[in-house]
Amino acid sequence: MDNTVMMILGSALIVGAVVALFFVLRSYKSTGGKKFKIDFKGQERYYENAKDLYRPGERVRLIYGLVATDTRYTFMLDGSELNCDYDDDKGYIVSFVMPAHDVSLECLTKNLLAVDDQED
Repeated sequence: MDNTVMMILGSALIVGAVVALFFVLRSYKSTGGKKFKIDFKGQERYYENAKDLYRPGERVRLIYGLVATDTRYTFMLDGSELNCDYDDDKGYIVSFVMPAHDVSLECLTKNLLAVDDQED
């Protein structure tokens, strides 16, 4: 690569970092640096790496490791269903961007064997 291309790429990287910093600082200023809480509905012990407070705009990534093969898991954030990824080694990966208010995160479970028994 010649020097001109390197200078253009370097400049683009610097501009991108400045723009990202601007959005982070704007979010911080609009909330006064306040952090917000996740209400885990008494289930926080099932989530690896759960923290008490999160900043608005922060990417929340939680691992729900208590997984049974005969159970259906539905994760609800403020009453809306979240689409979660599943990792065979870790469990469910619950992720979302923290809004500028407290939220409620709930894991609803349904035993599939019990559902099958009731349908007979």
